[in-house]
Amino acid sequence: MCVRIRIILEDDQGIVQADDEIARLDRWGLSTATLGLTLAEAKSLLEQVQRRMAAQQTEACLEAARRCPHCDRRRPLKGHNALVVRTLFGTLSLPSPRLYRCACEGSRRSSFSPMASALPERTTPELCYLQTKWAGLMSYGQTVGLLSEVLPLDRRLNTRSLRRRLHHVAERLEADLEPERVLGEDRAPGAPGTWPRPELPLTVGIDGGFVHAREGSDRKAGWFEVIAGKSIPAAGASKCFAFVQRHDDKPRR
Repeated sequence: MCVRIRIILEDDQGIVQADDEIARLDRWGLSTATLGLTLAEAKSLLEQVQRRMAAQQTEACLEAARRCPHCDRRRPLKGHNALVVRTLFGTLSLPSPRLYRCACEGSRRSSFSPMASALPERTTPELCYLQTKWAGLMSYGQTVGLLSEVLPLDRRLNTRSLRRRLHHVAERLEADLEPERVLGEDRAPGAPGTWPRPELPLTVGIDGGFVHAREGSDRKAGWFEVIAGKSIPAAGASKCFAFVQRHDDKPRR
């Protein structure tokens, strides 16, 4: 049995712009290994569909940008460039020409890139979401391996870029948090002397040590310090605490 998969692209008026065959799958016999699509075939299909779709979207965007919105004249072309966007289904290299602004838009002759304006981010939100979500649950190396295994990425991700993206998202989330609440301000604002004091005696124990951060016989790995403690009041539940290298200035958020 032979299955041919075609993709049909239409414009907003329903006119067919492209009708291309993107895959041809041959199947002989039926078994659990030949039933449906394999992972490699599914990844290839997703990549091909996205490339056709992205090319059509890019062409429509550039065609609309070539016309001045004020006088409807075609804007002059300054030069050709390429814009790289990383997506769930591979990296896209899109044409990104620079256009001169029309004379009716201002006296100063300047140029702009329609694609750079339409795509200010070079990574799609869904890819960024999966990268940051999985990197927050497992190591960077495992995240890179998992993404490369299940997604049609044309090249392996870099752990350094993944780490930078995760930190960038964390900083954006931190900036969106509400203002910090001062300890005890909801109980007695401006009057620290009225805060309740724990009953005495209060016992605090602190201990620490160094841990060698290495795997197997790798002696080049470094050491890190661990300090932990426990406070035991005369009445009430005890609390444990631990030392961290970076101090959080706004822990109550």
